[in-house]
Amino acid sequence: MKTMYELIVYPIACEGGDTEWGAKYLDFSGVVGGGDTPEEAVKEARENLAVMIDYYKKKGRELPKPKTDYNSKFFVRVSERLHKDITIFAEREGVGLNQLVNDALNLYVGIKN
Repeated sequence: MKTMYELIVYPIACEGGDTEWGAKYLDFSGVVGGGDTPEEAVKEARENLAVMIDYYKKKGRELPKPKTDYNSKFFVRVSERLHKDITIFAEREGVGLNQLVNDALNLYVGIKN
């Protein structure tokens, strides 16, 4: 199913050191998926989204509108020490600070661009 709804995938730490995966649609509250792999979580979330869209249509409800006002900017305050550390790390990696933070956030939330 092709959709404009944003899907995020994230790891879930389990007892014994295992990792499971979750996926959720940000604009469609309650539509989630899970699995042993990111792919399984995405597949289940997509299936659940299709069911929810069918339900909304049968009930004559308006579908949530996907958020479209992302401007790719946000501001974060960090400690001076962290700012120094990530600046040095970025220089060592040969990337700019923006790229380093973007890569780190993508890794953290489990999104693969």
